[in-house]
Amino acid sequence: MFKSKASRAALGLLFAAVSAHAQHCHLALRGYIKDAFSHEALAYASVFVKEAGRGAMTDESGYYAIADLCENTSYTIEVSHVTCDHLTKIVRLTENSNIDFTLDHNTELNEVIISEKAIAPSPTQTQNTVSYQELEAGKGVNLGETLKRLPGVTTLNTGASISKPVIQGLHSNRIA
Repeated sequence: MFKSKASRAALGLLFAAVSAHAQHCHLALRGYIKDAFSHEALAYASVFVKEAGRGAMTDESGYYAIADLCENTSYTIEVSHVTCDHLTKIVRLTENSNIDFTLDHNTELNEVIISEKAIAPSPTQTQNTVSYQELEAGKGVNLGETLKRLPGVTTLNTGASISKPVIQGLHSNRIA
């Protein structure tokens, strides 16, 4: 496959250089997060390593641990908690590190802006209409008889040509 000893040696040196240059990602970052005012542990605070794309949440005692970080690499650590101000710190790891963070307590949340309109609720009842063509087709019939064709509409006849529409049991001035 390889034609000369020189090409084999060059390939061997290339592999040696690549493996020597490869980073060792076996370091761990651990620590404790507390409130600056009360000095109490902050449970469920978020610790995120931006460059690694992963993070951890503190336990009930305020401790966190993030493993498999590379040595001699600068990392941006973002620490946040719902009742505190966010904190960002840049660290360079050369060995397993224990870094504690103290967050300033903040009881005010930022403003919330709602910019979307509410979804219009669907009507609770179906709506039926009589089109212009249907009114034209029933020219010889009074309006009550034309409306009688719609579902839920009946008529109350009080004479030969007098009929009042009854819509789902309501008539006269009770129809809005």
